[in-house]
Amino acid sequence: MGWMLSKNAVKTTEWKKANRAHTLRARKPLQIISLMLTAISMNVQAADFYAGVDVAPVVYWQEHPPNYYSCCSSYSSEQDSTSLGFGAHAGQWVWEDPNGKVGWEIGYANLGSINGSTTYTGSIPATTGQWKYSATAVYAAISAEGILKENRLLSRIGIYKSTAQGDGSYVTSPGTYSVETSGAGFILGVGYGRQLTKQVAWLVNADGYIDVKLVDPASPTDTISQSILKVSLGLEYSF
Repeated sequence: MGWMLSKNAVKTTEWKKANRAHTLRARKPLQIISLMLTAISMNVQAADFYAGVDVAPVVYWQEHPPNYYSCCSSYSSEQDSTSLGFGAHAGQWVWEDPNGKVGWEIGYANLGSINGSTTYTGSIPATTGQWKYSATAVYAAISAEGILKENRLLSRIGIYKSTAQGDGSYVTSPGTYSVETSGAGFILGVGYGRQLTKQVAWLVNADGYIDVKLVDPASPTDTISQSILKVSLGLEYSF
């Protein structure tokens, strides 16, 4: 009888050890997950929001080719190459260390307006239409920043949605048109900044809006694509 009790006691001890080992194994993934969540939480708490405004003394519009074909007809074109613009943006750094930051950003850009003319060269005499473009865009981007003391090296890549207005006179017939076009594409940007105070910095940015959809002045029922480069000076505030 004593032998059976001793045997049961051994089994009970072994079961407790096995159960304890199983519990420890089960807890290990939970501990790892807990540590990861704690680390993410600390980074999120350390991350900061920011917002800024800018003026763009130079907004460069890609020019029409001086001579081109549209709908099997030949045209020549002249236009302004630059305009003025402005913008605003806001975002959050979601990861950072002493050497840099990574985050997200949303923004609005007024890309200004340009004037131009398009001439149909396939007739005698040639006929010319005058036109004006204007465009705005909103964007969402991933932003990154390298930090060297008070200096900041900036970059962003994202997508934009543009709205452009085209107003003008027909090239080959009397009358005028007013057409709104919209499109989407990629935005690529680089910049430099420097801290003025702990929370305020000045920035110089160059942002390229790739293939903005515009009305074709030779055929206003069609669209063309032109890239636009916005060079801006601005201020940014970190909360």
